[in-house]
Amino acid sequence: GREIEKWGLLEAGEILGRLCVEFDSAVDQVLPVQGFVYKTPAKKLALCFDNREDAHFLQRIKRSCEDENVPFVEKELPAGDYLFLRRDGSSEHILPIVIERKSWSDLAESCLDKGKVRNRL
Repeated sequence: GREIEKWGLLEAGEILGRLCVEFDSAVDQVLPVQGFVYKTPAKKLALCFDNREDAHFLQRIKRSCEDENVPFVEKELPAGDYLFLRRDGSSEHILPIVIERKSWSDLAESCLDKGKVRNRL
């Protein structure tokens, strides 16, 4: 059989990677965010994470935020696991970036289960 390097992607992984890049490009054309975050001073940004995430992982991310002096907020998020907030005085505005943390197996399952993907997009 064909020997595969340990760090190399299988052909299916390379195809999936190309599709992810194409998807990212399409989203950027519809919802460009370039410059939006950079125009917001860092002191007004806060990381917001879903309080339903794995407790051990939440502790790690809180510690990292504290170590790096990054403001953070815990909330139950209706979509995604993380997002960024812009704070202006007493009001908060959600920036157009939502991050969903997935394991490789969960990502593959989501991609293969087309109904699930369509419902989430």
